[in-house]
Amino acid sequence: MRSPLDVCDRPTKLLFEFRNSAFGCLAQRMNNQGILILTIAGVLVCEGAVDLGKGGMLTVAIDHFRPSLEDQYVCSALDLSDFGGDNQTLYLTQFQPQDENRAAHHIALRGCSRPGVTGVQQFDCGHGYPVPPGMKRGPACAKHGDDLSLFGVAFNAGGYQLPPDLAFRVGAGTNIQYIVIEVHYGDVTKFENDPGLVINTGFNIFYTTQRTKHVGGIYLLSGNGFIPPNNPYTGVSTKDIVCKPDKKRSEKMTVLAYHVHTHNHGLFVLGYRIRKESAWTLIGRKSPHLEQTFYPLHQPMTIEPEDTIVGRCVFNNTAGRDFPLGHRTKDEMCNFAMVYYTPSGKLLGNCFVKRAQDWRQQLHPIPLPKTIQQQSLLMTAEEKQLYDNFPL
Repeated sequence: MRSPLDVCDRPTKLLFEFRNSAFGCLAQRMNNQGILILTIAGVLVCEGAVDLGKGGMLTVAIDHFRPSLEDQYVCSALDLSDFGGDNQTLYLTQFQPQDENRAAHHIALRGCSRPGVTGVQQFDCGHGYPVPPGMKRGPACAKHGDDLSLFGVAFNAGGYQLPPDLAFRVGAGTNIQYIVIEVHYGDVTKFENDPGLVINTGFNIFYTTQRTKHVGGIYLLSGNGFIPPNNPYTGVSTKDIVCKPDKKRSEKMTVLAYHVHTHNHGLFVLGYRIRKESAWTLIGRKSPHLEQTFYPLHQPMTIEPEDTIVGRCVFNNTAGRDFPLGHRTKDEMCNFAMVYYTPSGKLLGNCFVKRAQDWRQQLHPIPLPKTIQQQSLLMTAEEKQLYDNFPL
């Protein structure tokens, strides 16, 4: 085992190793003079000057936490002014999740103007259940401020490195002054069975302070409503999200990767670009029972402001009742997300559809090709195997 003092010389390479080592909880921060201060289990082990021009790594985590309620959401905020001062812009390039005991249902990173609760190390950011004793409750990001999706993983997915020459910009010169981690703890049986169990869940985030060629973000297609029982003619149930041209999507997008998310009943998720009301091009298709992280496109795809973007989630609902789209594990979700950049670096928001109907109703008068309708309802052999082997 290397000495922890070595970490000061090679912070980017070794911090992840030591965070999960026998030394216990590792924390780092950078003061306004560019001095990296590293502690392990609360004890100062080194401090040294870091060349900010070469970048580094920051950690945001829920440390030594014990969830007490099923479907509890917990957040913690990282003040970016601790990393190079108020005048430092950070370009995020890589995300490495950490989830001891695989306790999280999903982990998400948000960029915020300010967090929903300040002055505390951790706060409850859920809803629909009583506030746990000793915790304050609020949204991940404060209302009436910026709320930027930075990254998210589920089903114990691994890390993700953005394509070369692309980064997500935060800190000075942006409205994003905090990074907030949101952890959804689903089943808490293991904690009920082990009164002494506490866990650490978080992300190591690699960054550079030198501007990359492209600055991008995540464009999310999502909606609310419910998942009806299977259609007797198709044998499946669908939720469709149609994003027509709007003033927020005012620039050309270049899409490089995509991510899908449902809960237990999802069979597969896909997204299309529709150009000139007739040319349908598949952006991506994936089973939600694979690692839920970002998957690269075979080649970059451009989406013009006048194009329509559609997403479809296909479910198997044999329960004979509706499943609501919601935040609990027993609810369902339908998300299709894309990593993109624009020529100017402008971020284009997201697309949220309230109580989305079948895409034929939403797309009218745009025609729906028969081949697209057929392909979007039939599982591949791999998708069927993944679903059949997934425990409901």
